Amino acid sequence: PKTTIDNSCLAAGDQALSMMSMLNPPRIGCYAASDSAKWKRYNDSLVDEENQFELQLWKYDPKVLTTEGCVDVLSLAMCYADVADERVEEAIEEMLEVYWGKTNG
Repeated sequence: PKTTIDNSCLAAGDQALSMMSMLNPPRIGCYAASDSAKWKRYNDSLVDEENQFELQLWKYDPKVLTTEGCVDVLSLAMCYADVADERVEEAIEEMLEVYWGKTNG
C-alpha cells in the first residue's frame, strides 16, 4: 500500500523516467528499494491501483548512487536495456543527453 512508502524508497521505472524527460507519468507510481526482508512480506499482486504502488527490489541500495529522490540516471537507463518501446527509447536518450551534458560540461 502507498502508506508504506518511506525514505528508503526512490522513484524508479516510468515514474523516475517521467521526472527526467518528457514522458508522461504512469498511473501507478513506481519506487525502488534495496532487497530486504521489510518488503518481502507484502503481496506481489496489484489489487487497487489507487492505493498501491509498484516496488522494484534492487540487489543493492539505490540510495547509495543518488542524492535525488530518484534512482540514478545510469541505473535507470539500464533498467530499460531490453525495452523496445520508441517513446521510452526517446525518453532515455533525452535523459542521457542531459546527464552527459552536465557531466562533461
